[in-house]
Amino acid sequence: MEQNCTKKDLKVLQRQILYGLFQQNVELTDCDQGRGMIWSLCKKHPSRPLFLYIDNGLKNTDLKQLLPEDLGSCLPPRSRILVTTRNLHETDIFNARNIQRQQYRVSSLPQTQARKILLKKAADYNDEKNIHDLLELCGGVPLLLEIAGSQLAITSRNTINIVLELLREGEKVEEDDISDRMVDFVYHRLLPPVKEAFLDITSFFHDWPTQKVTYIVGEEEFRALEDASFIQNSQMGTVIVHDIVRARGKKMSEQNRIRDPETLLKCLEDGEKLKNLKGILLYEKYEQPPIEINENHLNCMSNSLRVLSYEGSQIIFRGKCKKPFKQLRNLGIPSNVANLPMEFEKLGRLARYRGPFTQGMSLYELPPSLLALHFTGSSENAVENSKLPTEITLASSVVKLGFSDLKNMRRLPDGLEKLSKLQELYLIDCHQLRELPSKLGDLSNLQRLWLDQCHELKELPSDFGQLSNLTSIYLSGCSALCVLPSSFAHLISLKQLYLDYCTGLKKLPSNFGQLQNLEELDLSHCSALEEWPLSFRDLTKMKKMVLVGCPMKLKESLPYNISNCSIVFH
Repeated sequence: MEQNCTKKDLKVLQRQILYGLFQQNVELTDCDQGRGMIWSLCKKHPSRPLFLYIDNGLKNTDLKQLLPEDLGSCLPPRSRILVTTRNLHETDIFNARNIQRQQYRVSSLPQTQARKILLKKAADYNDEKNIHDLLELCGGVPLLLEIAGSQLAITSRNTINIVLELLREGEKVEEDDISDRMVDFVYHRLLPPVKEAFLDITSFFHDWPTQKVTYIVGEEEFRALEDASFIQNSQMGTVIVHDIVRARGKKMSEQNRIRDPETLLKCLEDGEKLKNLKGILLYEKYEQPPIEINENHLNCMSNSLRVLSYEGSQIIFRGKCKKPFKQLRNLGIPSNVANLPMEFEKLGRLARYRGPFTQGMSLYELPPSLLALHFTGSSENAVENSKLPTEITLASSVVKLGFSDLKNMRRLPDGLEKLSKLQELYLIDCHQLRELPSKLGDLSNLQRLWLDQCHELKELPSDFGQLSNLTSIYLSGCSALCVLPSSFAHLISLKQLYLDYCTGLKKLPSNFGQLQNLEELDLSHCSALEEWPLSFRDLTKMKKMVLVGCPMKLKESLPYNISNCSIVFH
């Protein structure tokens, strides 16, 4: 449960409970209906014990809204509810509802582990008196240790004294209050661009891929927030924000970063709020008429808006703003939009765009700040007939380029090889794509190439092997691809190769074994592939192979030491 749950949040949780426990996928009009359905379904299954885990149940009032009042009378025998909370009194509702409550205290971190967390970012700090005081005052709470440690790294005596004083004051107040105060203290010490990045992430980008978020908010800003212990990069490559930090950020920006249509409608009626609007992100499905945003609305928000992203027909733009959107960094619009609501070439700070290639947009005038560009949807002909200029200057910053659902696009725009900083290229569901640029090998920084369901692609360029920095190649569903060029074996950095459903692939290059860094190979459903090249046995670093749906002859003649490699046949 997030801190400061809204009624909408609680309805979402109730829907999760109803689906998780009873496989009931229902729309709820309000929390009263949700509580009633939970009660009635519990009564219908009197012999089936239920287990409900509520992580971070912080507020008694939220738990009252979430669960039926007479919960004790409807729960089947041997049912359990596990609630993690910082304040035990928040679970008093269970005593009041005739449910036996048992407390399990979580032990504080051992001193050695707490010290390690505190000094993780300030390993050279050696004032043992301050270290001892901080360990005592943080009480083994990891978040407090991390934030206090990030301030030790600043090595400012005044800063450390303020942190110590905050923690001493925290002994007099509730634990979650001192955490909030610590977050506030560090937040107010951040530079303005880092503050905006923090509010964007806590409002919109929690759990997003780290790389994508870095594009949007800026790499320096992202690193500064890591240094402050406000965010982390998970092992899965996504952004992690502690629930207290995230709740505090959302609270700070709830008036100017919008995630639901009701709040947006109210904002559109208030000119002053529009002038300070920083973000609109609508991804959930809402059953209501589209929201109309006119030229006056656009003019009002042109100086402040940083994020505009939505799907489907949630928003309809009436008119076009001629003013430059000076702060807009992320623009994501559905593929059926015919015209952008603003002039693309005037988006001087745009870092990421995902949407159609619309009328009035020119590949000659990409904003110089653009890092990630993904064309989608029903604008195939516009992209097909466009040509990148011979000399690319404004677009040279692009590091990620994608085309998806462009089912009639037969070739990519000319000049692609001029994107000298390009690291990732995605072509998804481009069913009529027949060829790749002849100078694709000039993309010397390309690391990831994804071609998915490009059914008409018959061959790769002869200079393909020049892409020496490629680490991952996905050629999934390229059913017309019959052979790989001999230069393919020159991809010395390649670690992952996916050729699944390349049903026309008849053989691998004879020098395939030169891919000595290859670790993963997926050949599932390559039904025309019947033999291995002799050099295949040289792939000594292989960790995983997938041969599902391959000819039996191929499986039986595998020239490989399977003791070091996981091989999937079924």
